[in-house]
Amino acid sequence: MVPVLLTDIKQPITLLLIVGVAISVRTTTGAVLITSTISSRMVGFASSYTESYSTVVPLWQDLKGKTETQFPEVFALAQILKISAWHKATDMFGPIPYKEAGKGLITVPYDSQEEVYKAMFKELSDAIEVLTKYADNGNSKLLPNADAVYAGDVHKWVVYANSLMLRLAMRVYYADAALSKQYALQAVNHPYGVMKSMDDEAKMERGAKLGVQEQPRCHLSTSITSAVWVLLCWLT
Repeated sequence: MVPVLLTDIKQPITLLLIVGVAISVRTTTGAVLITSTISSRMVGFASSYTESYSTVVPLWQDLKGKTETQFPEVFALAQILKISAWHKATDMFGPIPYKEAGKGLITVPYDSQEEVYKAMFKELSDAIEVLTKYADNGNSKLLPNADAVYAGDVHKWVVYANSLMLRLAMRVYYADAALSKQYALQAVNHPYGVMKSMDDEAKMERGAKLGVQEQPRCHLSTSITSAVWVLLCWLT
């Protein structure tokens, strides 16, 4: 196995951050899970089925290959971001390819919405467990120079993930009340808890230890694919 350097991870995790945060946007007033400073029009377009698969899956797949065994904490963050972006697809379209997506299959089977949500709950639970242990062992930061959302604050990412779990739990309430209760309680009873104030809000802020500066050739666009190019323009 060829060793993977943390520098090899910076670009894909940064891009997955921008996509994950941009797609999972503020949808209601009151408690905020995600906001993005990019463009509300871009976010609406990016929530489509096509963008979820053409952008999220390749970035996640790249990170999975580089981090799953060598950097499990980074892979845990990638899992959270994948679910953050991808859950909108099943909410919009119902059954989707999920468990076998990204494996290079010619024909990818569709999973029912029940199967997708249960897989997401399992993956989210595992990711939270990994990051919680990482933080409890005295590690407060994870890839701070690649994180334009929380500047690598592991505690905040766990709170984010618990809040995402609570969101998913509430969305399945009328389909499976027992499952909803199980994961809602798991989220709110976690030692780190869920988002409780605007200080917990996830938002992309230029300059969060990224050395970001706007270049003349860079401009905001209305698609995630173009937004990724914009981010690459900005990164110095």
